[in-house]
Amino acid sequence: MAFCKNRDQIQVIAEILRLSKTPQTKGQIRRQTSISYGLLQNCITQLVQKNWLMIVEEDSDPKKFKISEKGLVFLEKYWKLQSIVGTKSKLAPIMNVS
Repeated sequence: MAFCKNRDQIQVIAEILRLSKTPQTKGQIRRQTSISYGLLQNCITQLVQKNWLMIVEEDSDPKKFKISEKGLVFLEKYWKLQSIVGTKSKLAPIMNVS
């Protein structure tokens, strides 16, 4: 799986999860992350299988996705690691997701 020159897989996953604080369609996520449809499809499939992302409006067209509690735990650990290593991120962390 090829990733963007400026981002690795973990960064893309963190960005998808951060954007999914509120229900988002694949199109909305794709526009905001600027990744290919194939890469987005692969990431969303993996995140749903791991229960980090959940389908909240399965009957709607198109489906909408939202971060789960497991995804939130990953994202919080990601932000902690970013602060420990001193990596600057363009993305602001999420503090609370309901």
